[in-house]
Amino acid sequence: MLVALSRGRIDWERIYRIMSLHSVSNIVYYVMREVFGEKCRLASLGLLENERDRSVYLFDEKLDKEKLCQVEEMYNKIMLNGYDVRI
Repeated sequence: MLVALSRGRIDWERIYRIMSLHSVSNIVYYVMREVFGEKCRLASLGLLENERDRSVYLFDEKLDKEKLCQVEEMYNKIMLNGYDVRI
């Protein structure tokens, strides 16, 4: 039996956006663990779309707004340094 192969096209811009978002998601989780410690756990692998990440985190206690601000500050410092992402 012969099977016809179809041709497809890879949307590299979309793939690159999703790969970048995945890297950002990892950085956010790293910073969350640095600030909240083991009290912060990743509850899902997240849902990566073209422009957003829907990761779910579990905490053992009520979230501290000051610590969340600290997460944001640390994340922004990392991003402003423009580190290369490597495998």
